[in-house]
Amino acid sequence: MKDKIAQLRHNLNLSLVAFSKLLGCSPTQIKRMEIGTVIPSEDILERICDRFKVDRRYFTGELKLEDAVQIKSKEEKCIEIGKRLREIRKDKKLTIVQLGELCHTSESRLSEIETGKRRLCEPTAKRIAKALKVGSEWLLTGEEKNKDYPVDDDMVEWLKNHEEVRKEIRALMDKEED
Repeated sequence: MKDKIAQLRHNLNLSLVAFSKLLGCSPTQIKRMEIGTVIPSEDILERICDRFKVDRRYFTGELKLEDAVQIKSKEEKCIEIGKRLREIRKDKKLTIVQLGELCHTSESRLSEIETGKRRLCEPTAKRIAKALKVGSEWLLTGEEKNKDYPVDDDMVEWLKNHEEVRKEIRALMDKEED
C-alpha cells in the first residue's frame, strides 16, 4: 500500500503538503502511510479515490496506476489552470496589467500562466487568488467547491481573532455530526 500512495502522489505532481491539504489530513499522516508505518483508513482511501478520480482496484493491486487514473501531463494541467485564470480575470473585468498590480506579479508572467507556457506555483496562486477573491486550490485544481469563500490563511487568521464566530461554526459542525 505504501508504494501506491507515494506513486500516485508523485504521478499527480503534488507535494506532500498539497496532497494532504486536498485530502483534509496532515502531511505527517500521509508520510506515515507512504513509508508504511500507518495503514490508510477506509475513509482516507475513499477520499483519495473521490478527489483524484482513482479506481479503487488500484489499491487492491488489480489495476496499474496508468489504468486506474487519468493522469494529465504537466502541459495539460498548465493549460487548464491558464484557462481558469483567464476566465475568472475576465469575469472580474480586469486586464492582465490590473491583475498584475493587484497581486504583485508581472504582466508577462501572468500572460505565460494564462497561455499555459508557465506553471502556476502555490505562492503566486495564493497572491492571484487573494486579488481575485477565489480559492487558490480552485485555481490549481479546478475543484468548484474551493472556488468561492475559500478557507484560506486570511480566513483562518480572522477566525483566530473572532471567538464568537468560531463558537458558532463549531456548534454548526457539532450539529452536523449528530
